Amino acid sequence: MLKRAFVWFWILPVFVLLAEMAFAKAQVPGRTKYRVNDYAGIIDEATKKYLERLASSVKQKAQDPVEVTAATFTSLDGWDPADFAHEYGEKWRLSKTGRDNGVMLLVALKESRVMIGVGRNLKGIITDTLVDDITRNAVIPEFKKGSYAEGIKHGIEAIVNILNAAEIPKDNPLAILRNLAIILTALVILFFLFTKK
Repeated sequence: MLKRAFVWFWILPVFVLLAEMAFAKAQVPGRTKYRVNDYAGIIDEATKKYLERLASSVKQKAQDPVEVTAATFTSLDGWDPADFAHEYGEKWRLSKTGRDNGVMLLVALKESRVMIGVGRNLKGIITDTLVDDITRNAVIPEFKKGSYAEGIKHGIEAIVNILNAAEIPKDNPLAILRNLAIILTALVILFFLFTKK
């Protein structure tokens, strides 16, 4: 009996480890120096260069920069699409305390998903209705023809045109003061932790 328990003591952790590996989610890529990251290899070089220029052409009207990005993936490898989009967006944000001014177009081939994530500060400009319209009328028709690069191009063009025509919400002075207070509090806590004997 003791011998059997001892065997289970060693086998059970192995099963748990294998189960974790089987259901493990792929690592979400972090920020890169490019606004267009084609991990699935479906965008030709000429279109990629055009999209880089286009994504960089958003007129900046607020202190926190407005960023437009696109990324393609062969598979989300077990991620829920909404969770993946959120995680990818958070890794792209320049500052966690600044305004959330990002818009990203994500494509997952295996899951047949096109996602447009919009930062909180821009939700009044690129509404859910507009996201649905861009996806249905600009991106998906090209995808159905197998023209992934063209679909992404039309989607980014639509997003940039909307942003350039819009009045981006300005930075709220109270929000800036609140963020400064949070940073200052964190610095004071760190100071006391490192100077404490």
